[in-house]
Amino acid sequence: MQSLYSKTRQNRWVYSAVLALAIIGLVLTLWQSEPVRTARYISNLEQACAKTNNNIFQLYPVGAQPEAVPVDFETLQAEMSQTIAKLPGVEGGFWHPQTSFFGYAYPTYVGTDIRIELPESNQALVSRAATEASNSNNVVSASKQGNEENLVVVACPIKTHQQLAGWMMVHVKLVPPGMILSLSVLFAAIALVSIWLIVSHTRYNRRWHRERDDIVESIEDEATLVPLTTEIQELQPVLILLQRARMRAKQLEQQLQRESELQDDEKRLVEIGRLAASLANEAHAPLLQLQRKSQQLLTVVARTHKPRVEQLQLFGDRVERTLDGLLLLTERREYTRGDVDLMPWLTSIARSHHDSAQRYGVAVTAMCGDDVTFQADGLQLRYAIDMLVWNAMDFAPKDTEVLVRGYAKDGSIVIEVSDDSKGIEPKHRKHLFEANYHSDKPSYGVGLAAVQTIVEAHQGTVHYDALERGARFVIEIPMTSA
Repeated sequence: MQSLYSKTRQNRWVYSAVLALAIIGLVLTLWQSEPVRTARYISNLEQACAKTNNNIFQLYPVGAQPEAVPVDFETLQAEMSQTIAKLPGVEGGFWHPQTSFFGYAYPTYVGTDIRIELPESNQALVSRAATEASNSNNVVSASKQGNEENLVVVACPIKTHQQLAGWMMVHVKLVPPGMILSLSVLFAAIALVSIWLIVSHTRYNRRWHRERDDIVESIEDEATLVPLTTEIQELQPVLILLQRARMRAKQLEQQLQRESELQDDEKRLVEIGRLAASLANEAHAPLLQLQRKSQQLLTVVARTHKPRVEQLQLFGDRVERTLDGLLLLTERREYTRGDVDLMPWLTSIARSHHDSAQRYGVAVTAMCGDDVTFQADGLQLRYAIDMLVWNAMDFAPKDTEVLVRGYAKDGSIVIEVSDDSKGIEPKHRKHLFEANYHSDKPSYGVGLAAVQTIVEAHQGTVHYDALERGARFVIEIPMTSA
């Protein structure tokens, strides 16, 4: 649907185009009127006559005295013919008191009869103009009006001879005066109507926009009723619909608020259930490994007592951490998001793993590229980071570093947990975040399903990056809650 602004601008362009065409038509009509056409032909003939005079003057020596009687008729005729060869319908020649007319030229003649001299019907007008030009030593123009055409004559003195004048003549076809008048009146009327439409349209637009601004200003306060009266009749239905829409919007807003409160409670219950199921499945794998190692310990306790016991302790710690996280998250009654300062938050996570890192023979380091604040459920998100750090410590070689790095990127917070391990085999990567998937390696990706559940609850994503040397998990969540 076309907007009022676009339609108004389009109409203004149409009216302006019609006005421009009317002005162009009026100018072209006046350009073809009898006085203008005659004056235009006179000007062209005066320029051609002056050119002929200059060309002839250049044929004679500089400083030569003007001849009394012309002798070289052919040269003069050739110069005249050459000058008017590009002027359709123009006849030319010379006149002298002693020789009368001579040197007649009509190079553009297309008739069937032979034209070798000036017609007698035109000799009187031409001789009069030539005599006046030779006597006054100035260019002289004359015309004779007819019903359908005007005869235009221009004569100019030739400097190389005494009392010699060159003349040129053309028949000017005329547009009927009645047609010129009718077209002029028509185009003038169209121009006036276009001007009136432009002015009226501009006044209407200004009044419409002024009324619109007044209405917008009056309805900015949503607590007040929309005014239902206006001078612009087209806006009356819009105002009524706006008032109804505002009342309906308030009702929907109240209803949406009630439904949002119910959805928040349901969402929290669903998330707790999913998280509990994920953590329970994650606890299954360490328990199986603990059982296997216990059986092995019974058979080789005498030879490898200390390493086996230490490994069992690590498995026990892993199960304890998983179950502690489950209990901690399920005890919370409200799912709350608060402001989290990235730098101190990551630093506290790294410090909390100090004792465990010493037992693994690794170091946990936090690095923050931006000191920013974001919104998140700090407890749940911290548990997700803890899970990734514990997995990194499980597979990181001794005397290496587990790096926890955070930074802001395009309106999101990115948290990376990387280590110097051999990484995850390609066949296991697509199953990393499946709750019921367990690899053939001990504790391979423990808690990753829970990590994914927590991150998705924050409208974020988590994925694994295979590095040339090491492994890296990347969490990305919006800086503000949705």
